[in-house]
Amino acid sequence: MSPDELGRRVWELRGPLMRLACAIVRRQQDAEDAVQEALVRAWEKRDTLRDERYFDTWLMRVVINESKTLLRRRRRVLWKR
Repeated sequence: MSPDELGRRVWELRGPLMRLACAIVRRQQDAEDAVQEALVRAWEKRDTLRDERYFDTWLMRVVINESKTLLRRRRRVLWKR
């Protein structure tokens, strides 16, 4: 997948990605952080996508994983205080 194609498809999914992250982390700013981290991770791991037909599902899963990671980090910080 070319960088232009990836950018176009991410742009089309920006709303659903944010809604998904917001549903998990419950805060707009945290959702933005989770989506941004997910996009970086997706770019780095783009060669692991076996079939481009499943790009949307794959990217949603990356956002879910990053959102959960953000929650775990937040929980760890709260326990250390």
